[in-house]
Amino acid sequence: MLSLLLASSGLVLPPPVPSPMEAKARAYFGLGNTVKQQLGPTNAKDLEAALDTRFEFVAPLVGPLDKKAIIAATEGLDLGAALPDFDARYHDFRSDPDDPLRVWMTMRVCGTQTGPLSFAGTTAEPSVPPIRVESPPEAVSLRFSESGSLVELTTGYPMDTRCGTTGGLGGIFGILEARSPNPDPNPDPDPNPNPNPNPNPNPNLTLTLTLTLTRGWASHFPRR
Repeated sequence: MLSLLLASSGLVLPPPVPSPMEAKARAYFGLGNTVKQQLGPTNAKDLEAALDTRFEFVAPLVGPLDKKAIIAATEGLDLGAALPDFDARYHDFRSDPDDPLRVWMTMRVCGTQTGPLSFAGTTAEPSVPPIRVESPPEAVSLRFSESGSLVELTTGYPMDTRCGTTGGLGGIFGILEARSPNPDPNPDPDPNPNPNPNPNPNPNLTLTLTLTLTRGWASHFPRR
C-alpha cells in the first residue's frame, strides 16, 4: 500500500542503509573479489587478516573446519577464471534476533563455466557447450567477534532442493555437481565407500569428486 501511495505522489524513497552487521558481511564477501560476487575470499592473506583464531567453517557435508584448514582448502580456487560471470547473489541480509553478533543472508549462485575449474588438487575442464550453474537458495550466516574478526561461517544449506541445476547440493559441491549431465536429485554421501572402484570408464566426475572430498574432509574434521 505504501509503495502505491509513493508511486502516485511521485515521491522516491532513498535506498535503505545497510545495518552495521550487513556492512561487515558484505565487506568480508568482497575481499579480493574478481567477479560480480564471489562465494567469499580465497586469498590466504585476506583470510589470515579477516578470520579469528577461533574461526570455524561449517557446511552440511563438511566441518567444522578451523582457520588453517579453510585457508588450505580454498587456496588456488579461482572462480573468476572458471566462471567469469559467477555471482553468489547474496541477498536478504538480516540480524539474528538471538545473537547480536550474527547475521544471516540467502545465497543463490549462478554462473557459466567457460574455463578450467581447479579445486582440491583436481581440475575440471569446461564442457562444450558450456554448462550453466544455478544453485538452490542457500542459508548462510556469519558470526563476528566484538573486535570485528570472523568467528564462524555457516554456508551451503539448501532451502529448497527442487530448485536449480545442482541436484540439491549447495556451496562448492553444488557447483561441481552441476557440471554433471545428470545431477543426483538426492545426494547422500556414503560414509563407508565401497573399496572396489567403479568399473564404469566414464563415471560422473563431479559427483565422484564431490563424494571424495566429502569423505576426505569429513575423516579429517569429524562432526562435533
